[in-house]
Amino acid sequence: MLQYFVASIILLFIILVDTEFITWKTFRKKRKELPGIRTILDIIKWKVPLYWGLPNYIILGRGEEYFGPVFQYKIGNSCTVAVNDIQVARKVMSSPDCRDRLPEGHVLYERSFNKPLGILFGNGKNWAVSRDFAVKTLSNLGFGQGTAVEHCIATEMEDILQKIEAIVQQECTFQPHGFFHVPTLNVLWNLIAGSRFSHNDQKLTELLKYFYKWNRSFNLGATALHAFPWLRHIPKLTEHDAWVNGHLKFSAFFKNIMEERITKNNYLDDPNDFIDYYLREMKWQNDSNNNEYFTEEQFLTVCTDLFMAGADTTRTENLPSLVYKTRMPYTEATTAEILRHACVIPVTGRCPVRDMEINECSITKGSIIGINIHGIHFSQHIWSDPKVFRPERFLSAEGRIINQEKTLPFGYGKRKCLGETTSRNTFFLFFTAMLQRYSFQLSPQHPKPSLEDVCGLSRAPKPYYVTVQKRSN
Repeated sequence: MLQYFVASIILLFIILVDTEFITWKTFRKKRKELPGIRTILDIIKWKVPLYWGLPNYIILGRGEEYFGPVFQYKIGNSCTVAVNDIQVARKVMSSPDCRDRLPEGHVLYERSFNKPLGILFGNGKNWAVSRDFAVKTLSNLGFGQGTAVEHCIATEMEDILQKIEAIVQQECTFQPHGFFHVPTLNVLWNLIAGSRFSHNDQKLTELLKYFYKWNRSFNLGATALHAFPWLRHIPKLTEHDAWVNGHLKFSAFFKNIMEERITKNNYLDDPNDFIDYYLREMKWQNDSNNNEYFTEEQFLTVCTDLFMAGADTTRTENLPSLVYKTRMPYTEATTAEILRHACVIPVTGRCPVRDMEINECSITKGSIIGINIHGIHFSQHIWSDPKVFRPERFLSAEGRIINQEKTLPFGYGKRKCLGETTSRNTFFLFFTAMLQRYSFQLSPQHPKPSLEDVCGLSRAPKPYYVTVQKRSN
């Protein structure tokens, strides 16, 4: 009986391998294909399951060593094209054929009512309308350039400097982990909801805790769940249920805000922030009986997206001002080098809306194209010494900023981060204001920081300690 069972398993395995091989061979005859992992034999040869759970940018980088800068891998239901080349990345990210984020039915869309809604992961006309409305409305509110947003940044900077001063007066050592979450979120939240969170807000603490847990569990293209979505139906096997329940908390949070605004009914005649303008547009569209894009589900998803973007980005006398930015090229070069090294979003996704070609090879509609931004930022083909921290690589002999086109910290094309300008300005002002007053060093009383990061949808360093001292000058 045992021999029969073993023989059956071996026969089944041979049939599967043979079927995969015949399918691949027939498929290859029809069109030119990218190198990579496409069959069960490839999966076994390259020991693919051993890589699951590693950060996706590491997996894509190791694949480049074997297959070149552009390759594909098909595992289970997932077909991913990996891009480690900046020219190909720019072409893909600016192509109208790759305007979608992920294919229909992707497991991630359970966060948005099983629909491709929102700005971060939305697709098609839904995404285009939502993004255009967000860009226009936030710009009118002062998002990007302008004194309004600089005032918001300065307000948050005051709080940060006060917290640092309190540390200096006490023990001089602190852990930066989480130190900037609320201030950076507040810069955007002031425009979204017309208010700011206190640094000890319990509801905010709960939402941020969920967000960072979800963020770390979402490793695009590098987990068994993405290859085999049906695994989400097996209780406790993955963290799927936990992050879906977490997103329900976000929806409940924004639905409560929506209901409060509708009850007050001030948003129609006197809108003050993004939420007011969105609810007004929703009311107008409902009244016209033609509301396809400004629905309650879309509102909840867009607000969640903006909250997450603010949480994960990055009037006091003598604070630095943006007017001095062009006069501080070395500081700007340093922030550019930090963005290159940090590479907060290591891999971003695109999804072809129709069959297309990359490097004269056919890419099927609905494939996932994973663009390895981290691999580009640390490419030996672009930088002679990519692992060295050297701001001078972004400075010409005349002291002008150069080479920024060789990095993609905020993406590229129409799906480029809509908050890039505000993020860069916030980073510049926070960075200069702190270094203007204080010096920071690694704490000699604690272990050196680990060079391994905590990676999911975005990257972050593992917790570490620094000492801070007030500058004498």
